[in-house]
Amino acid sequence: MLSRSRLKPKRDTPRRNEGRVQHERMKAKAGAKATAEERRHLDRIAAMPCLVAGCTNAANIHHVVSDGFKRISRTHRLATPLCKIHHQDGPMAVHRIGHAKFTEVFGIDLLTWAEEAWEETQKEKAK
Repeated sequence: MLSRSRLKPKRDTPRRNEGRVQHERMKAKAGAKATAEERRHLDRIAAMPCLVAGCTNAANIHHVVSDGFKRISRTHRLATPLCKIHHQDGPMAVHRIGHAKFTEVFGIDLLTWAEEAWEETQKEKAK
């Protein structure tokens, strides 16, 4: 019959972080918080009417992440005002049909519009 060995005592320190090198992120997380300047820009965008319908009720802020063909990293600087129907809920919402089809159907290039809006915000800041 085999004899059992004695159980080893537990370690004083946990093994999980022992000798592990802690690194910081190379670039900001996708959901990085907006700076004060970006926050003012987003507030200005949210106060605008929907680009498609022109409805003046509270517009949703749509972050442009594509030019219709390739992906663009998400930033608070590229934002457009869209009502809930044209943003997410409707049958022709940008999140349902994509940026290329949205531009084709409504004739609004969201990326170009967002870049121009950011430039306007920068001009207002300079005043």
